[in-house]
Order: sequence, then structure tokens, then C-alpha cells
Amino acid sequence: MKPRIVLTGLVWAAIGCSQSVVTLCPLDTQAGAGVNFAAAMSKGGNITFSPACTTIHITRTYAVSTRTAIAGGNRITLDTTVPLGTNGMFSITGTAELILQQITLKPTTAFAVVTGQTASLSRVTLYQTHVVGPAMSAVSAVGTTSSVGGTFVNITGVALNADNVDFENSECDNCGVAIESSGSATISASTFSGGSSGVVCQKGSLNITGSHFLNFKNGAVKTWCATVIGNSDFQNNKSDAGGAISVNALPPGVNAATPGPQSSSISISGSTFTGNSATGAGGAVSVLVSATAAPQVVLRHVVFDSNTADHGGALDLSGFVLRGAGLDAAAVVFSKNTAVHDGGGLHGTNVSGRISRGIFVNNKAGGAGGGAGMVSLTPQQLTVANSLFAGNSAASGSAFSGALARFVNATVAGNNGTAISVLRAPLPRNIILVPGGQGSVSSQVSMVNSLLSGNQTNCAGFAGMTGPVIVDGGHNSQFPGNACNASIPSIDPQLDSMLVPAPGNAVLVGGDNTVCAGPDRKSHTSELQS
Repeated sequence: MKPRIVLTGLVWAAIGCSQSVVTLCPLDTQAGAGVNFAAAMSKGGNITFSPACTTIHITRTYAVSTRTAIAGGNRITLDTTVPLGTNGMFSITGTAELILQQITLKPTTAFAVVTGQTASLSRVTLYQTHVVGPAMSAVSAVGTTSSVGGTFVNITGVALNADNVDFENSECDNCGVAIESSGSATISASTFSGGSSGVVCQKGSLNITGSHFLNFKNGAVKTWCATVIGNSDFQNNKSDAGGAISVNALPPGVNAATPGPQSSSISISGSTFTGNSATGAGGAVSVLVSATAAPQVVLRHVVFDSNTADHGGALDLSGFVLRGAGLDAAAVVFSKNTAVHDGGGLHGTNVSGRISRGIFVNNKAGGAGGGAGMVSLTPQQLTVANSLFAGNSAASGSAFSGALARFVNATVAGNNGTAISVLRAPLPRNIILVPGGQGSVSSQVSMVNSLLSGNQTNCAGFAGMTGPVIVDGGHNSQFPGNACNASIPSIDPQLDSMLVPAPGNAVLVGGDNTVCAGPDRKSHTSELQS
């Protein structure tokens, strides 16, 4: 039977294994009467150190073929004084497990701290262990690695590389890549800052909770995995696409028709994205659609603030003309995001689904869609309910630009430029709309129980449109004028500073309370005043 690992107080112990106390230092091969580190490692089992030892100079790579636990008591440093080659301090084989507890590791001349030789079977656990570079990695090519309460500083390559990674209450500062996983990765209560990328999940699953990602130069998270993120924040991260999070990015030279492993979903809740940027798509988040994957994107209580990109200042869902991502968003805020071209807050192609309780305020686009810019090449519809568009600006569609959308109980007010710009929609059959193709000549954008007021211009349609710009589903209002649809009454709602109609106003009288299932707009006070 294999020995069992237990945690007693602060000490990991391999029950039934040999016990060694290192009394000779500082060299790992130190001569004299007693036990040096090399002798202790030859036995495996549990290794501790006498009070006289504080530093052990590692002069060779130690093979780990059995379960070995090394406990430093927060006073032992293992460092290297001679080059150790590509295997680093420890090389773990077979089904062995290496546990490093309360130790500082300084592999200054080592390629790595630990490397694995049979990746899917080996395990490395770091408990309150601190790795200080420069080194190419802390743990590389093992089956499972865990860090609890650890820190990783100035790792020039990948800090933790394994099939499965568990990273809890740990920190990674200025690492080339903090975590790279090809099976499953679970990250909780941790902080990542600086370096190239934070987390790379190549396939499998990724779960992040209560964590912080700051100042990455090549994206905080790159994932091709089913991804769940909760109660986390992403600040000042940069990349070519998805400054904070990139989903299904294509490696160089890979065609969208044959992209390889792809994520089927990403869910984000209780999280904020602030000051992230991309030179391409998605200042905060980019979700790339391909021939093999059209991910489902779920957002709950998410704030996108002051992010920038070429298109999709905060969020971009696009990449393939024949398919589109699914979007299920509720209680989302897009505030002060900017796109050089289209989609100041949100940009997407062939997106279907819904946005409920959405706030789009003070977003900007140099092209179309200050709040949201949506392109429809296939007949997919987006529903926007109980939502607010205010203070947005764009060359066209300062609040919204798109072809297939339904607005329910929405307020579109105080936007700079034409608020709603309706594009030509594809015909309702399974074909795509190509330039010069036979798209619908009538509007496929409708409104129910919604109001437009105080915009520079309320609505504008595409060239050659027949019929009204907005399909009137009833209980709507527009002011001033009737550019959206002659059947929609032109009523001044006399909005207050919170964009709530004056008591007793005809807009309220003409509304349908059964449609008003969303929260009181007064709950959005802080967003409107920012």
C-alpha cells in the first residue's frame, strides 16, 4: 500500500516513510559526522533540518522516485551554485510525489526547481514555499502540481507547467507565464502581476475564483478550455486580442476552419475589468468563434470599465462568418470603454441570446456602435431587455448599431450622434449576407415598451430601406420627432438626472407595467453620475 499524506499542524508527513534530519550544511554533500542533504535524499521519505542549518547549496540534480517530503520550517533556503542542466534541482519520475513545505528555493543556475519524466503520473506539492528566480520554471512537465500559500518571483519561463494545476492563496510576480495547464486548472484567492501571461489553459477545464490579474503584457488569461471565472478582477492588462482574457485565440499560421482544441463555454460572474487594452479585438475579453466552436458566453454581475481596443472596446465576440457565439448576460455594466473602430462597449458577429439589466454608459467608437456594434451575416437575433444606453458616442449608432435585435423595456437617452443605426439583415433562411447580397429591405430591429429621448438623432436606417426604421411592438415613445417610426408617439418624457420620466408623464401612462420586470433604474445612480 502506498504511504498516506497527512497534514498535522504545519507539517506534511508521509506516514510510514523514513525520517531524516539534515545536520551537515551548507553544501548538499557536506562531509563530516552527521547527515547531509544528499544522504537524506537517497532515502526519500520525510526530510527536516537541524537548527544549525539555514542554507543548502544544491550541486546536482536529485532524482525523486518515491514519495519525498522536505520541510524547511520557514528558515531553510535551497539554492544552486553550479549549473545543473535542464533537469534542475529535482527530477521526479514514475508515480513519485515530491512535497516542498515552508522552503525558499533560489535556483539561480538551475533550469528549473522540479522537472517531470513521466508527466501524467507524477505529483509535486508546494506548501508555503517561495521560489525566487531567475529560473526557467518552478515546476515543469509533471502530472499534477499544487501550490498553497506560495510565491513565485522572477521566473523567466513558465512557473508551473503540468497536466493539472491547483493554485490556492498563492502569488506570482513577474513570471514569463505563471501557469500552463493541459488538463485542468483550479485557481483561488491568488494574485498574478507583471510578466507576459498569467494563465494558459490549453485544453480541459479552467476555474478561477477570488483572484487578481494585473499588468500583463500578453494577456492575463489565454484559454482553450471550458472556463469559469468568479469574483475576480483584471486591471491594466494588454494583448493583441483580449487584453485580460482571450478565448480560442488562433496560434500563428492556424486557419479558423481547423483550429484544434477549442473552448465551448466561458462563464464570468461577480468580476471587474478595468483599464485593459488590445491592439485588435476585445480590450477586456475576446471570444473567437471558429468552424468547430461557437462558445456560449455567460456574464453575471460583471463590470467593464475604461477598456480600449481596435474593435470591441470591452468585449468582442466574433471571428467566423458562418457561426456566432451565444450570449447570456445579466446585470452587466459597460462604462467608458473605447473602440478605435466598431463597438465601443460590445462588438460581435452573428451573436444570439440576450442582455438583461445591461448598462451602456459613456462608451465611444470611432466607427459604428458606441454602446454596442453588432454585425449579422446569419439570421441570429439578440434581445436587449431592461437596459439603459446613455451618454455613448460613435460615428453611427452611438447607442447601438446592428441588424437583428429586439429591445424590451429599454431606455436610450442622451447619446451623441444617431442613437440607433439599423443595418441590413440577412434573409430568414440559412444563408449568409455578403456585400451586395440579397438582404432584407425592411428593418429587423424592434422595440417594446421602450423610450428614446434627448439623443442627437434617435434613429437611422440603411440605404434602400423600405418601411420604418424601428418595428413598433407597442408602448414605445420617442422624442423629439418621429424618425424611428411614425406609429411611435413623440412624447417628451421629462427625464430627471437619473433618466427616470417625470411622475405622471404620458410615457409612464402609456407604458405596459407587465413588461417592466427589471429593477428600478434608480439603482444605477453611481453609473449615471460617473
